[in-house]
Amino acid sequence: MARKAKKIFHITGRVLDRKSEQGVPNLRVEAWDKDAIIDDFVGSDVTGERGVFEIKFDQSHFRELFSDKQPDLYFKVFSDDKLIKSTEKSVLWNVKNPETEIVIEVNMPAEKPEPDGKPQPFKVAGLVRRFDGAPLVGTLVRAF
Repeated sequence: MARKAKKIFHITGRVLDRKSEQGVPNLRVEAWDKDAIIDDFVGSDVTGERGVFEIKFDQSHFRELFSDKQPDLYFKVFSDDKLIKSTEKSVLWNVKNPETEIVIEVNMPAEKPEPDGKPQPFKVAGLVRRFDGAPLVGTLVRAF
């Protein structure tokens, strides 16, 4: 008996700053399937330079409870670990088209000017290890 191929969903979208109408990079976008009991996480991506993201998943990423054949999608957008937008109240009900495009508008906070007008240095800390797990000592590491 041949197995039925799983339906693949491909969500593409952009996250736009509502004020500037420009794409916002480096935001994590999560897709969730809204269910009566427990919402199912189906995938995530980080927005690129123009705010573009892409999430692919198949039917195994959402539950088959109550004969749920299509996902009821909503999205959560995070800046670092802070939730800045949820579309849970405007769910895309019964997404049938496996190729779906969306736009999510967010209100980005205005960037704070540096106290003295000069860029502030970043501090990077960590431990560099060899492939066998031993610490690598005396090696110059540069961050760009």
